[in-house]
Amino acid sequence: MKQIEALTREAMGFSEKRGDSLNVVNSPFNSSDESGGELPFWQQQAFIDQLLAAGRWLLVLLVAWLLWRKAVRPQLTRRAEAMKAVQQQAQAREEVEDAVEVRLSKDEQLQQRRANQRLGQKS
Repeated sequence: MKQIEALTREAMGFSEKRGDSLNVVNSPFNSSDESGGELPFWQQQAFIDQLLAAGRWLLVLLVAWLLWRKAVRPQLTRRAEAMKAVQQQAQAREEVEDAVEVRLSKDEQLQQRRANQRLGQKS
């Protein structure tokens, strides 16, 4: 440090008679990255952390989707099939009831014709 100060005094023509002053400060240079700058985004730790978090959520979604396909969906299809069967049974009952009503009405019509024929014969 003394050598640098002496060299600087000699170079500037230092003179205490003129009131010259000299301050030499030792400060580090800015360190430069030897790799040529910042790392690409895919090699930065923040990006890797985000990928891991996204991977965890994707894993959770995959498990939920598999549970849906294997457990919930078959139950829903069974329930839909049961409802369809109940509706078909109800429709079949209605058709049978309609057929019975038609038969009764035909029977009633037949009885009414016979009654009318009897009345027609008596008069």
